[in-house]
Amino acid sequence: MSKILISLVIFICNINKILVINNPIKIYLDNYRLKNDLNEYQDRFEIVYNASLYKAKNTLEQLVNVTSESNINNSFYVNSLKQKNIQEGQIDPEIINGVKQLNDYDLIIYSKFGGRELDNCDESAKIIQENSEGRPIIAILVVNAKDYNNIEDNTNYTYKIEFYSTLFLHQFTHILGFTRTFLSKYPSINFQNTSINRTEYISGKKIPKVEISSNNLLAFAHKYFNCNRITGIELEEMSDENISEECLNYIHWDARILLGEYMTSFSYVQEQIISEFTLIILEDTGLYKINKYTGGLMRFGKNVGCSFFTEDCNYNLVNKSSSTQKTTKYSEFENEFCASNTKTTCSSGRLSRGICDNYYSYSMDEKYAAYNRGWDLYGNEYADYCPISLSEKEEKKEKKNIVI
Repeated sequence: MSKILISLVIFICNINKILVINNPIKIYLDNYRLKNDLNEYQDRFEIVYNASLYKAKNTLEQLVNVTSESNINNSFYVNSLKQKNIQEGQIDPEIINGVKQLNDYDLIIYSKFGGRELDNCDESAKIIQENSEGRPIIAILVVNAKDYNNIEDNTNYTYKIEFYSTLFLHQFTHILGFTRTFLSKYPSINFQNTSINRTEYISGKKIPKVEISSNNLLAFAHKYFNCNRITGIELEEMSDENISEECLNYIHWDARILLGEYMTSFSYVQEQIISEFTLIILEDTGLYKINKYTGGLMRFGKNVGCSFFTEDCNYNLVNKSSSTQKTTKYSEFENEFCASNTKTTCSSGRLSRGICDNYYSYSMDEKYAAYNRGWDLYGNEYADYCPISLSEKEEKKEKKNIVI
């Protein structure tokens, strides 16, 4: 009898393993409203936005597997949009009349053209429905009008696609759950307040920061940075004191620590790296299984050691007593930041040669004014004013970048 019972238990366990869902995520893009919003700019929609949206979608479908059913149908989708004041005339008619069926999809993204409409933030993606397991299944993406102004019409097609697909992939990741409110629901993921006393702030004041951690993230970070003292990975601090709680919900890695990672606020167009830092956090929700091989190309900060988290990125700081005094700087971490305006270095994404002259161009008046505010205006704001290089591709495009 005991052998039969043991066999039955083994059989049930094997059945459960078979029933566990682990399928590539299937995403449906409802671009009907976006296409109509851009009726007078059809070339912009067809050549740039539509192609970029689908490139971002395809990247995500190769990267992410889901572990639960979605149970989406057409009427549920339409009613969900109506609750957000989106009427039937603004939804794809083929979804309304049932020609297109949504049952087989895991995530539906409704896109439209606009400005800072969602929570009045620069971020433009919001989850509006989750399934019974808490996984996002319906979301709204606003293609922000101001982003189009960051790139000229005469820019070549390939660069446009890189620009927008990077932007959309970033927003799609927020939709998957890379937000403070969403991740805070999971006991394995922790947010903790801390302060960093690195000397790039000339006044010596501590920098308030928020770190995110999980057991899996810390294990990876300790190995990646070659430092077992790391207690969490820093998130980008918000410098605007008037920023709303809704906008604070959109989290980003601090570019001082993970420059070049696609979920920082400051992102190179052609230097984007999908790293394991983001993928691990998504997987720690239990909602996704991730193809981590895709995240194996991150190199910024690799094996740099614990001093990277505690020391200033510059040394030989000169006290500036007047706007005419010359400032001399040298990089403490020459593989990550610029050592001088003449040094050629690798770009942060390690995909091309980097150029350092961009952050040696501040006037002394600008530096002196920044000093009075307690800031060392030497490098990039999003990297805690460390001097970062631009790839040659970026420099040739008049140093264009995405600030998300």
